[in-house]
Amino acid sequence: MSGGDYLLGMEPAEIARLERQHAVWREHTHAIWRLAGFGRGQTLVDLGSGPGFTSLELADLVGDSGRVIAVDASTTAINRLRETVEHRRLSNIQAVTADVTDFDLSGMADGLFARWLFCYLGQPDVVLRRVTSHLRPGATVAIIDYWNYLAIRMEPSSAMFRKVFQAVYDSFAEAGGSLDVAGTLPAVLDDAGFTVAHVQPVCQIGRPGSGVWRWVAEFQHLYLPVLERKGYLTRTEREGYEAWFREREESGSALLFAPPMLGVIAVKA
Repeated sequence: MSGGDYLLGMEPAEIARLERQHAVWREHTHAIWRLAGFGRGQTLVDLGSGPGFTSLELADLVGDSGRVIAVDASTTAINRLRETVEHRRLSNIQAVTADVTDFDLSGMADGLFARWLFCYLGQPDVVLRRVTSHLRPGATVAIIDYWNYLAIRMEPSSAMFRKVFQAVYDSFAEAGGSLDVAGTLPAVLDDAGFTVAHVQPVCQIGRPGSGVWRWVAEFQHLYLPVLERKGYLTRTEREGYEAWFREREESGSALLFAPPMLGVIAVKA
């Protein structure tokens, strides 16, 4: 990310939530890595790595002969990763505290991965062109990010459900980001001299008790108070929605289609 501040902070509770979030999307993330051809002996950049949950698994993937360079602007997140690397005695992860808008790859990488990064950036096209310009020919970029976010859906639904997620969408836009960013990235990569090899839907459907249901529930628990503070929701609306969501959860019969994403994979000419 650019800047050191995360939208939801980087407190221990948020780091724990990020770890559970990673677990929910691990299988889909690994599928994108397979399509990208990431593997043994490669040097891979994990751009916007956060506390490094993907970095650690990429390190397993590249093995001792490879290297992972984890880059994040949050000192808290990078320090957490460094502690893990030291505890596990890993020698193939380099953790770097740096603003992703300024980080210089200098042609050293075989591939770059970024997940839930560009949705936060005010000029994702500018950052992507600048970062990828330093990659060597043949390097692969793999990105997972949001697209068509407002396709999120609950059955049975309600007008308040739609209002809550419209507020989430609008709040990201107000902060300079976009929850539709992934759909814009293939054209940016085309213009930057890449061949886009795959544009892959990344989505999940779940019922109460599933991992994806819990993921959305945890996000709401943290972010709805933010929406209230910012004036997108009144306290009455927030509390009413939370009661409605609990009823759907307790019923056991609701169906949730999570915010969709795209996996974009491109190779530099």
